[in-house]
Amino acid sequence: SLQLTTRWGWSRYHSFTDRLKFQPDENVAVETFDSDRNSRYFEGEVGVDWTQPIGSHYKWRVIALASGQHWTVVSPSVIEDHVNESDRKSDYRYERNKFEGIFRTLFSDVSTSKFKPEFGVEIAYNRADFDIDLVSISEGVRTPVVLPASDVLVEELRGEAFANAIWQATSALSFEAGMALEVSNITTSGNAGTSQTLSYLKPSAAIVYSFSDKLQTRLSYSRTVGQLDFSDFAASADFESDREFGGNPALRPHRSSKLSATTKWSFGKGGALQLDVYHERRNGVLEQVILPSGAFGIGAAGNAKINGIDVSLTAPIERLIPGGQVEVIAKTVSSKFDDPVTGIRRNLTNEAKPELEFKFRQDMKRYPVSWGGSFKINTDETNYYIDEISTFTDRDRFEGFVETTIASGLKVRFDFVRAGSYLDRQFFDPTRAGSFSGREVHDRKAVNAFTLTVSGQF
Repeated sequence: SLQLTTRWGWSRYHSFTDRLKFQPDENVAVETFDSDRNSRYFEGEVGVDWTQPIGSHYKWRVIALASGQHWTVVSPSVIEDHVNESDRKSDYRYERNKFEGIFRTLFSDVSTSKFKPEFGVEIAYNRADFDIDLVSISEGVRTPVVLPASDVLVEELRGEAFANAIWQATSALSFEAGMALEVSNITTSGNAGTSQTLSYLKPSAAIVYSFSDKLQTRLSYSRTVGQLDFSDFAASADFESDREFGGNPALRPHRSSKLSATTKWSFGKGGALQLDVYHERRNGVLEQVILPSGAFGIGAAGNAKINGIDVSLTAPIERLIPGGQVEVIAKTVSSKFDDPVTGIRRNLTNEAKPELEFKFRQDMKRYPVSWGGSFKINTDETNYYIDEISTFTDRDRFEGFVETTIASGLKVRFDFVRAGSYLDRQFFDPTRAGSFSGREVHDRKAVNAFTLTVSGQF
């Protein structure tokens, strides 16, 4: 069989930000910040998925995918100092062009035998070209601001060979094992040139025991490698938050070993309760560090231990609402990481907790219409920068939707979102190991957002 897929997209986002700065217990603004951010984004993707049976036992599958993105941001900004009656202006331009090509082929046993092997190879090519310009304007004089690794081309050629096997020892007990070898070469050129070749072994194993058709437990172990964000190889700036970051062309992905236990109980018609408990050891954690250039940016910052629990419940409510279903998702995570700036043990950056979400959905039986909604409680997420601790609270979030099929393969969906947020920024001088120097609070009231989406398959 042969499947061809394609996806194309375009978006434009134009935002204006006005912010007033007050001294404590004063009602007169001492500083005004204005930013005009214009962003344009294009993307395209084509894919091929081909499957061919080989005899009665094996299947050969080939997957090929190519995608590209183009993103530009133009953002002039001005800071007016009302106390000294002066202003500071800047022009920022960011351009990123990305391409990714993936080829994957695998042979798998699809028979009813107790031992089922699978073999495969994947080859990928990634390319990201960054061009960043920052200009400071004072009394009409334009002065370029030097950002380390501001114009960078990052290329990666990656190959992976893997083998997996499943052994059904008894009707209730099965074993899974796998091994993968990943080799990649990452080069950077432009005003920061490096080349590095990386190789990793990634074993995995699992034991699955079925107490009954409804109750199953899985114990697994895996070693994985994190996915690098090529944006961290290049410099960047965020004027709305008054942050500038240098690029790090010598980045390496983190490595992790994870042990997890999962129990799933199925009930009724489509009901399920699942519990996941895991422990992870992560080496080469990527966090904010002081780069060799002296700039702040992403780099290897040490090792971490992570423990987490995920619980999900899906329950049909046919007796109350025909075609209705409720879902509850709860997550909590805790990590231990020695901060490279302060030496104090803390959680990892960007760790959202706790997470608790309630969802409802009804698929109407008499009409081709589905509707539903969700509610998510406050979630806190703390980010640790070199000279700042930033805590973002995503306040109680309400979402709703209605979707219908108006023609063969053509769907229309209407979404509603109401959400607010709270941001608490604490500053330190010269770093978080120094003294507290100030605080900034952003209280974003809840707003309503509406989206209309038309999609189809042809």
